[in-house]
Amino acid sequence: MLQQIGQFLKRPFIPAGILGLVFTAILVYYYNYHYKFDYGDMAMRVEGAKLIKEGRNAYYYGSPGKIDSVTGVVSTPFLNFFHMPLSGLDHCTIKDITFWMEFVLMAACLVLTFWVTRNPLKRYVQCGVVILFFLVPRYWYFNVSIGQIYILYTLLIFVLYLLVVKKRYFIYGIVLAISIAFRPLFVVPGLILLLFYFNKNSLKGLLVGGIALLLFTLATKTFGDWLEYNAAMKYYTAQTPFALKANGVVFNEHFIAGSKTYSDCKMDNSKSGFYYLGKGKNFGSILNSQVIVIKYLGIVAVNSLPYLLFLFAALFSVVFFAKRKFPALTPHKYAMLFFLLYILTEIIMPAPRGNYNFILWLFASALIVARGSYGEILLIIAGLLLNNNKPFVINHAREYGEVLMILAALIFLFRRDKPGNGLSEGTKKHLSPTAV
Repeated sequence: MLQQIGQFLKRPFIPAGILGLVFTAILVYYYNYHYKFDYGDMAMRVEGAKLIKEGRNAYYYGSPGKIDSVTGVVSTPFLNFFHMPLSGLDHCTIKDITFWMEFVLMAACLVLTFWVTRNPLKRYVQCGVVILFFLVPRYWYFNVSIGQIYILYTLLIFVLYLLVVKKRYFIYGIVLAISIAFRPLFVVPGLILLLFYFNKNSLKGLLVGGIALLLFTLATKTFGDWLEYNAAMKYYTAQTPFALKANGVVFNEHFIAGSKTYSDCKMDNSKSGFYYLGKGKNFGSILNSQVIVIKYLGIVAVNSLPYLLFLFAALFSVVFFAKRKFPALTPHKYAMLFFLLYILTEIIMPAPRGNYNFILWLFASALIVARGSYGEILLIIAGLLLNNNKPFVINHAREYGEVLMILAALIFLFRRDKPGNGLSEGTKKHLSPTAV
């Protein structure tokens, strides 16, 4: 009898069903309130798309040489382009689309999370980690309520990992190019890994994707918008106070006359003007892991150069030692190295970083739970607990938690895989020098 129960519990649909029920319950709960959500970041992207559509500067006021202030639009012209169809819709419709976009992207990430996990017991651990640390806590609420896009970046990392596992390196290169167009920070792990773990098919895909995106930019006449985006990003970096304030963005001048939010749900966005653009200066940072990583090293300056030097030194050190230890990487370690390079770039870059950014850790935690040792799993769970101020609240708990999570990822990366450590026969073939 007990054996039959054990066999039944090993079936993957049990933990998947539990996760599906919780996911559906959260979706229904959020849906009942989603018209009250601010959707501020989605609103800014829509306003930015509207400006680009009209041939106007979406990113700053003034001239490239002398920017007076920024609008608050920080998404790339490529991402804004896909928001153009929304620019003529009423706010209720935009809220509906934003809500379903967030949950569909999260559902895709959860499907891939279970695809990664083969061990029956670890599927239950995976289910608990996702529910307790990503769906229920405030971080997912932050993403949904303001219409953030970091869940898309999380899904892109999952997809890149899937393509490496399947050895679809050419498609991997194309998807990497698209990821860079959505989020330019992807260029850091993408190019560094291409340099240290060269693969000609990945390079071909990246070049084909890059050329296609350049032609797309010329065809949509958004090349000038990329120059304006670049100038605005330099302004944000220069305006970030390197004393590293902890309370987020401060607007000297608040929103332009009109509705400050999308609370007027039936307002016709095509006629309402640019209600959600700001005039912002003096930006602070949130989730400042760099407070305890960089500040105590004495790297506090009036410009971003010391931060950039520290960033590239840190990234190249990680890859250099990984290359010395592993001339070739399994797909799992390659994906973890990619993630580490990306998240370190997010952390160390001198720019505002919101709490919603934490959703990116869904990928790393899923990979560690699925393929890591039990010590690594316990370590990342400890980091997740601290990051959620559990079981007690301490100063810089989130930052210390993220440091523990980075440590878990590093141990996962540098630990040698033992026979029977969850590697399939197909994966073991990647241990040859031509692996990645």
